[in-house]
Amino acid sequence: MLIDSPSVLGRNYRTENAVTRAAQKTLEPYFEKLPKLQAQLSSRMIIAALAEAGLMIANSDNPKRARQQADQLVTSIVERLLSP
Repeated sequence: MLIDSPSVLGRNYRTENAVTRAAQKTLEPYFEKLPKLQAQLSSRMIIAALAEAGLMIANSDNPKRARQQADQLVTSIVERLLSP
């Protein structure tokens, strides 16, 4: 569903659902110093990275190792976005 959903259900379905809204609300405090559009884009990029990480983990032959690698990478991405 994650792969086909933008094509089949439309982009708004993926960006305007309860899970995405909750994730964006959770991320808002981290980006409050950024202009609104940049904060929204940053949140969406992190959510997309998390979705892709989930797909990678689900399709991995070694989910535990994939989870560790995904955690490290997403943490690195967030830290870079938040660094001055």
